[in-house]
Amino acid sequence: MRADIQAEGFTLSDSIRRSIERAAQANFEAFAGHIAFWRVRVFDLNGARGGADMACRVHVRLKRGPELVVFDAQDDLYTAIASAFSRLGYALALQADRRTRHGRASIRHYPGDLAA
Repeated sequence: MRADIQAEGFTLSDSIRRSIERAAQANFEAFAGHIAFWRVRVFDLNGARGGADMACRVHVRLKRGPELVVFDAQDDLYTAIASAFSRLGYALALQADRRTRHGRASIRHYPGDLAA
């Protein structure tokens, strides 16, 4: 699974990168084998004007299925990252549910399922 993480308008610190990687690991764990590529962009929407302006956009390309894009903006960048990845986890679960209801194999994977 390929990944691309970038900050626009400021330097991507190790702390921000680690936060993104932890959020990805937590929300992609059940779907990792089905994700071909993911991209994260973090940026400041309003610059010096203030407000809820720290944003995170996550784009995921599935191996089979649609591309998913989620966005969140908050006062705090770490909150925006957590919220965007939480939304993405929900979108991945919905996609898995749709695939199951339409008679396709589910993209869900649970580590214990392979022991059968």
